Amino acid sequence: MNLLGLVFSVLLMLSISTYLSFDKQVINSRLRSTYVAHLKANRNILNSYQSAVYKNIKGKTTQASSHRSSSEEGEDLSAEDSPLFPNRECARLNLWPLVQEGKDSHPFLYERIAHLIREFYGPLSSEKRFEYHMLDLLISQIQEKPLSALEKLPLKNPAMQTIYYRMLKGTKTWDLSTHTGIPPLLDYLKIEPAIDPKVCLYHAHLDMLTLLFNPQMAQKLHKEIHKKDRPPLTKEYVERLCNETRTFKLDEALLTLLEFGYPYHNENKKIFAASEANGVSLRKNLFLKPLKE
Repeated sequence: MNLLGLVFSVLLMLSISTYLSFDKQVINSRLRSTYVAHLKANRNILNSYQSAVYKNIKGKTTQASSHRSSSEEGEDLSAEDSPLFPNRECARLNLWPLVQEGKDSHPFLYERIAHLIREFYGPLSSEKRFEYHMLDLLISQIQEKPLSALEKLPLKNPAMQTIYYRMLKGTKTWDLSTHTGIPPLLDYLKIEPAIDPKVCLYHAHLDMLTLLFNPQMAQKLHKEIHKKDRPPLTKEYVERLCNETRTFKLDEALLTLLEFGYPYHNENKKIFAASEANGVSLRKNLFLKPLKE
């Protein structure tokens, strides 16, 4: 009996040591695969960043050789359709006036941002007037806890917080006309101190123009201001285009929200880069410094 107990004890010890050894190998294998995948994803993002830097330099060189005016320097016309720059920072709606002065002082801006939330993110919730509820919640939370980054904003409502995270993340692709997919919220909305915040008409993405005007007017305006022999982008020119299309009634409040002309904004271009490798998803915010004139 003592011999049998000894044999069982030895077998038990061997089985435990074998299990621990095998478990350690599995853990090491997982750590190694995760580390390798992280390196691969990081390398993919670095490659994307280097490509963006090259395009930025190439666009600058091309513009200089074509003798464009100084107000146009540093802008690559094809960049508007690039997935790295879906909507320039200067062309985003600014929450700052609503936070500082309230929606009663800026009713048009309030309605435009609510319209943005409804058009892009309405399918995320079945709640009636979801866009107003979300916008009011954002404004009240920022007023309670002033933040310079919308992505760090905590919401008191857990259900709305989950939806807000999805709004921030967005999807890889989206189509406003068919309501498939959703864009990252920060590509169209920002909060930064400004006395009289404007939306740059020239740098606005087609989707932003659609939100400000309508699909027909947005298509025509985007085509006209980005063609080679484009006319001066003035208030009168936009009014004339609206009269020609006859599909959009121009509001004076919209004109006061827009920045006209072909300005050069000396700003850092933000790249929201993402990569997936072997189940590891990595996202980074990268910036391109403007080239010196």
